[in-house]
Amino acid sequence: MNINVTLFIQVFVFLALVVAIMKYAWPQFEEALNERADKISKGLADAERAAYKLKQADEEVEKIIKQCKQEAKVMLDKARLNAGNIIDDAKQNATKRAEQMIEEATFEIEVQKNIAKEALMKEISEYSMQIVNKVLVKHVNTKISDSMIRKSIEEEMA
Repeated sequence: MNINVTLFIQVFVFLALVVAIMKYAWPQFEEALNERADKISKGLADAERAAYKLKQADEEVEKIIKQCKQEAKVMLDKARLNAGNIIDDAKQNATKRAEQMIEEATFEIEVQKNIAKEALMKEISEYSMQIVNKVLVKHVNTKISDSMIRKSIEEEMA
């Protein structure tokens, strides 16, 4: 092994180069690496925050959906109740109207029946008077018989 001056010079140049790199170039590499590490850690933190916010948003969406379903169920129940009430009211109104129409028809029938009775009684009375007049003209004095017939008819009418 032959150690000569060139070896020392090479070692000295190598060490000078290492010192120069450590003093001038290494801080820039280190700064670039630190910036890259900061960006990566910031990106990871942002991703974690985004994942957390997404999880919270999903939970909030689930709550809102659940609440909307409950509100829809309540609205549907109210609508069914209102529909039942409307149907019941309509049935009651229809029943009342039918009863009222029956009462009106019954009253009208009674009125028409009484009118027909009176007309029939009047007609029967007239025929009776004619028959009685014909019979009494032959047998009894007309004045006496007319007063008796009218009296009998008035008693029958009352």
